Amino acid sequence: MEKRGYFILVILFLAIPLFSIRAEAVSFTQLWNATTENSTATLWTAVAVDSNDNILVAGDMRVYTPGKETWAVLAKYNSTGTFLWNLSLGNNTKFLGVSTDLSNNIYVAGYVAQNRTALVSKYNSTGGQIWSAAHSLSTTWQGISLDASENVLLTGYNGTGINLYTHIAKYDSAVLVDALPLVYS
Repeated sequence: MEKRGYFILVILFLAIPLFSIRAEAVSFTQLWNATTENSTATLWTAVAVDSNDNILVAGDMRVYTPGKETWAVLAKYNSTGTFLWNLSLGNNTKFLGVSTDLSNNIYVAGYVAQNRTALVSKYNSTGGQIWSAAHSLSTTWQGISLDASENVLLTGYNGTGINLYTHIAKYDSAVLVDALPLVYS
């Protein structure tokens, strides 16, 4: 008799739904859309908004030359989607992360593909380079943010396949200024 009661209890327990899923139709209203039209393939991988609601996008573009190299790209749009400016770096570079500080300076993180050199750069609000630092860590920096003291936080990885190591690092931005700058052609 006890076994039968236990069996009925299990059946009742399994018949009680633990949670329910309800799907609702949601519609989104697109406010604006900016499309890149050129002879290269641009891939935006990161977005940030400054204190003036300007939008910054970072990524890379594939340049269809004999070497098919990639160029890191940073672009700025105003809050209504009007293009303001862009810049690009050659030498098989990629930007994978973007952030801003309280002065609307722009920080980007990425890497140089040829030797997997980690790349961190700081630009002013009009796209002028303030500094650029490279670290031979064989690391790909993918995310960048700043804390309240404007220290630079980076996330990324190195290695391949099952030998992949993820990183999070915090740097004083003054220390990054003293790092070896990259020279772009």
